[in-house]
Amino acid sequence: MRSWLLIVLISISGAIAAQEIQRPESYNYLRGQEALENNNVEEGITYLDQGFLER
Repeated sequence: MRSWLLIVLISISGAIAAQEIQRPESYNYLRGQEALENNNVEEGITYLDQGFLER
């Protein structure tokens, strides 16, 4: 009985921890992500900074 309860608790905690991450959808955040994917680090950081300041 004890091991069954432990398995249930671990399963529930795993499901709670596996929730999807919510990412910002602002213009600057999306542009920053796009710039980083295109290996333009400086531009990406600039856009991401602006995107985080909007929040």
